[in-house]
Amino acid sequence: MNFGQPLSPQQTAAYLRTLPAIRERCSKVHELAKKGELQYFKYHPKKENDVAEFCLSIIQRDFGTNYASIPPHGRWRHLDAGRPRVFPLIAKWKASPNPPDTKEICRRLIDLFLVSVLLDAGAGNTWSYLESRSGKKFSRSEGLGVASINMFEEGFFSGSKENPHQVDAEGLAKITTEATASAMQVSETNPMVGIDGSNVIAPEPKQSTQG
Repeated sequence: MNFGQPLSPQQTAAYLRTLPAIRERCSKVHELAKKGELQYFKYHPKKENDVAEFCLSIIQRDFGTNYASIPPHGRWRHLDAGRPRVFPLIAKWKASPNPPDTKEICRRLIDLFLVSVLLDAGAGNTWSYLESRSGKKFSRSEGLGVASINMFEEGFFSGSKENPHQVDAEGLAKITTEATASAMQVSETNPMVGIDGSNVIAPEPKQSTQG
C-alpha cells in the first residue's frame, strides 16, 4: 500500500497487524504460487474452493457465526493455555520492590517468547507436561509453551540469580539435555521426540583427536 510518505516504526507495526496488510502480503505469495515459484508447495487452483469450504466448516464447527470469539493464533496463546500466565507475570514484575520500566519488560518478554519458540521443536504424540499450580496436563505446543514459561520463571535460562527472568549467554551455556529433560518432565514413560535436538541446548564439545 502506498501511503505517500514514510511511516514511523509505530505506524508500520500498526499497519502490519491489519487485514489489508495481511492480504497484501498473501497476494504476493499467491502470485509466486501461480508461477510455480514456491519452494515447498504446489498450487492447484481447482482445489481452492474445496480448501475454502473445509476452512469454513472448521470455523462454523468450533465458533458458529461468532467470528469475534476466534482467538488469534500465536505463542502467547500457548503460554496462556488453560489459564493466563503472561499478564500475571508482568503484574508480578510491576509489584516487585524494584519494578522494571517498560523497555525492560519488553526485553524480558522478547526473551521469554523467543526461547519458548526455540524450545518448540515438536514433542511427539506421547509426551505431556503436568503443571503443578493448576494440576492440568498439556501436550504438544501448549505443553511446551506452559513448560517453557515455568522454566523461565524459575530462572532456567538465566545465568544471574539477581535477574532470573531473562535469557543470557551464561544461562544458555549451562543448559544440557538432562536438565531440559528434567524440567520438561521427560522420562521413559513420558518420552519426548527430539529432546536432543532442542534449539537452545548447546552441542557437546568435540573431543580433540590430536595427541
